Amino acid sequence: MAKKANRRRRHADANQPDRLSALSDEVLLSILSLLPIRVAARTSVLCRRFRHLWKASPAINLIDYDEYEYEEPEPKTKNSNFVAMVTSALLRREPTNSLFRLHLFIAVDYTWNVSDSFLCSLLIKARSLGLRHLTLKTDNVGIPEAIIPTIFSIHSLHSLHLPIFYQFDYIPSDATLTHLKTLSLSSLRTCLAEIIQLLSQLPSLENLSIGFDRMDDYDDHPSLQNEYTLSSPTIRMLDLYIPSPEYVSLDLYLPLLEILHLYIDIQYAPKLPCIEGDMPSLRKAVIVLRGIHKGDVAAVAQLLNCVSSAEELSLDIKESMDEMYPFPILMKSSKDLPKFPGLKHLNVTMCFHKHNFDAIVTLLHHSPALQSLKLVHTVSFYNFWKRFKRNKNDWRSMLPCTAREVYYTDLHLGRHRKEFMELVGNKCTPKLVEEDH
Repeated sequence: MAKKANRRRRHADANQPDRLSALSDEVLLSILSLLPIRVAARTSVLCRRFRHLWKASPAINLIDYDEYEYEEPEPKTKNSNFVAMVTSALLRREPTNSLFRLHLFIAVDYTWNVSDSFLCSLLIKARSLGLRHLTLKTDNVGIPEAIIPTIFSIHSLHSLHLPIFYQFDYIPSDATLTHLKTLSLSSLRTCLAEIIQLLSQLPSLENLSIGFDRMDDYDDHPSLQNEYTLSSPTIRMLDLYIPSPEYVSLDLYLPLLEILHLYIDIQYAPKLPCIEGDMPSLRKAVIVLRGIHKGDVAAVAQLLNCVSSAEELSLDIKESMDEMYPFPILMKSSKDLPKFPGLKHLNVTMCFHKHNFDAIVTLLHHSPALQSLKLVHTVSFYNFWKRFKRNKNDWRSMLPCTAREVYYTDLHLGRHRKEFMELVGNKCTPKLVEEDH
């Protein structure tokens, strides 16, 4: 029965029209470029036309093992298979087949080793093919130090993504990537001074994403200065992840910046740095602050002043777990909050106790062009020893009792007018809520 079913299935498949043959090579190459190379290579068995077509794909995704497999192959098998696949897909690639995008994921562990010289040969070959976009991902060991100079010698790069990049000190001081527009570096074990130096070597950079490692995770980090100035005449998108800042001032002078994502955690840092700057083109700002203390209120107000030109603002702020009594996070007085003349969309997540609720009402009065508003009440984690000392009534939500969050849309068209005016008029009924755990 099974054989008959298989014959019927093959007969039915034979009657199906061949839609692949009608597609041009350009379309097929675009499809193959979206697949991991091990999957794209399997198309070579379809017909003679596909035998070598996958080798001409403008994008190559090289993965040494399937991230979704529960069991990895033996080291020797994995090594030989990966080397053979890379050799066929990249090292033997015809010079006429340009390579625009390379995604290389390598598990550098103690059971399997690909030599640094082999990795360098891959990058050198990709460089000769005019590589424009490179993503190099490794496991927690980080990128091998020996290949870093080779990476920064690919002058044709337009984008570079290094998700786990510890060894910042190995970047050549004379590396100049004149065409690089997008740079993403994560898990950096360095200070902002090194980043600022690198920016001077990237004259065309438009998108910058930097993620620092927590400074208390290692002991050999360079000494930090008190003030930094981050400036660039070309950057349009900035994403900064700073888990533990150890400086007091950060000046941002980015005249073309349109999008800002800023994450700062000062739970184990001395205090929130004072952030100043000039960003007249800013359209969207996403600010996430963790571990705020009473002494950081002025710095928070100064940060809001920097993003006052934004049309879309998202704030996610939580107090330090050591704070037992509520305090105003956004301002000490109404004079501290800036005006937001062009703000259209506001999203705020924080503990809306009495102090913060009053600050939000003031902020709404300073935002005459507001079109949508979302407020989400949340209570930050607290120190275990202060768990039974905190008074829940002090941390209760002052938002309307209809829900734990409020969301108003199309305010400029008159929708939710009554509810919004009650909120702005500070006439809503508060609601007792339980603390988050």
